Amino acid sequence: MITPSTDPAPPQSDDALMAQVATGEHAALALLIQRHQAQVVRVATRLTGDTNEAHDIAQEVFLRVWSRADTYTGRGQFVAFLLRITRNRCEDSRRRLHAAQARETAPQDTLRLCVP
Repeated sequence: MITPSTDPAPPQSDDALMAQVATGEHAALALLIQRHQAQVVRVATRLTGDTNEAHDIAQEVFLRVWSRADTYTGRGQFVAFLLRITRNRCEDSRRRLHAAQARETAPQDTLRLCVP
């Protein structure tokens, strides 16, 4: 008598999940988030020094993964792709912060000259 195997299916690769994300599979994105969110938050925290900002960046990163999944070529490791997006989002966050700080500290006369 042959009994059905109770071994769980092997986990899908990140590349296979990205192919599914590119077709609109929400469950595939959820698995990628489950696998990699902690690492993204750790890297973003290290780069920004702000845990709350790091969590916001992690959301932006996975939104970018979702919206740009069709551009993922799989030429390198998925984690490298993911962490490149993370670094870019951290840099964007830093630029926004510096721009906001510059506006706050700009002399009022300068602001009046800039506004018609």
